[in-house]
Amino acid sequence: MSPVEGLSACSDWAYWKQLNTTNLMPTESFAGFQNHDRIRGVYLNGGQSAITYPEDHNMGGYLQSGVTYCTWSPYVVNSGDAYVWFKAWN
Repeated sequence: MSPVEGLSACSDWAYWKQLNTTNLMPTESFAGFQNHDRIRGVYLNGGQSAITYPEDHNMGGYLQSGVTYCTWSPYVVNSGDAYVWFKAWN
C-alpha cells in the first residue's frame, strides 16, 4: 500500500474498481471516489479500515480515488501529521 501524508491525496484518473484504506490517526478521514460532478465514499474514524467499490456509491466510469483528512478534527494540528494508507486497483 502507499502511505499518504498531508491533508489529502488523489490517484490519477482511471477506471478504478476498488479502494482499500486504513486510517492510522485518531481522527476522522474520508476515502472514496470522484468524477466531474460529485465525490462519494466513506468516513473512517481513527484506527478503522475499509474496502469500498465505486458501485457502492452509484458511481462508475473514469474516476479519481483518494483520501482526505477532515480539517475540523482537533487531532490534526499540522497537516503533515495526517497519515493514512490507501491503495486503489483498476
